[in-house]
Amino acid sequence: MADGQPTYSQTLVSYIDILGFADLIKDSQTSTDGVREIIRLLTTMKDEFSIGGRVHRRPDGRTEKIFQSFNFSDLIVRTTRIPAGADIGQYLDWELFYLGEKQLSLAVEGHLVRGGISMGQLFVGDRASILFGPALVRAYKLESEKAVYPRILVDASLKREAEQDTYDQD
Repeated sequence: MADGQPTYSQTLVSYIDILGFADLIKDSQTSTDGVREIIRLLTTMKDEFSIGGRVHRRPDGRTEKIFQSFNFSDLIVRTTRIPAGADIGQYLDWELFYLGEKQLSLAVEGHLVRGGISMGQLFVGDRASILFGPALVRAYKLESEKAVYPRILVDASLKREAEQDTYDQD
């Protein structure tokens, strides 16, 4: 919040969903093993996807947390506030590397994920209980309308901006 007023921040948003979760729920109605598997899967998702975020070193040398993770059922939303002047390509590379590793380890266990990554305006409430903005909507639409298969798509405008930052640095 700037001057006590709620504002959007430039944020990298990853929206990740477990595929086939409704089937897991259906199967769990007749199996205690199914319930245990869902608890294990969701606990793993919460634990694994909520770490690995970035911090920002301020000019005074102190570090500032710019990463947060949100979970609801089989949905994970990861947010990284992008500091002014940051190399967006580096932030995107880090997120893709991290998510790729998590996607692979879940696939090995038989769980596929689909998602979308975008960057733009996002509001995150002080206690992280409220989350909304155009960047979240774009990431959701990438996951739900475009990804179709088990993959994580990057918004085209984010890709262009990340490439531009990378080339400007060379």
